[in-house]
Amino acid sequence: MAFSRPIYGAGMNIGPDWYGAYTATLVAYNGTTVIGMVSINGNANSGASYQYIGFNTLNGVVVTSIDISVSGQNNFAIGDISLNVDDIVPTVPEPGAMSLLLTGFAALASRLRLSRQLKS
Repeated sequence: MAFSRPIYGAGMNIGPDWYGAYTATLVAYNGTTVIGMVSINGNANSGASYQYIGFNTLNGVVVTSIDISVSGQNNFAIGDISLNVDDIVPTVPEPGAMSLLLTGFAALASRLRLSRQLKS
């Protein structure tokens, strides 16, 4: 599955179409380079036996495509796909958020000062 814009993580529920053991594998690529792989083992013994499989990249590594495979089963189903299209590298807080934080600390300090003055 190739993406028209870069992603930084992907996840989905995956399950077999029939009873029995299976292994699901998700491989992430940047171009033709494998940047990561995750596998889960499962055993479908009754009803819907979906498991979550997914990943998030670190330090701004971009994913351009993923491959999904299941061994041990002829057919499998994928549901509830989620893609992280925002870089998860921490950013500098916005000035508005910082001023709100500082205002809260100032309010707490004045409240503490007032409560100490009332006790005297």
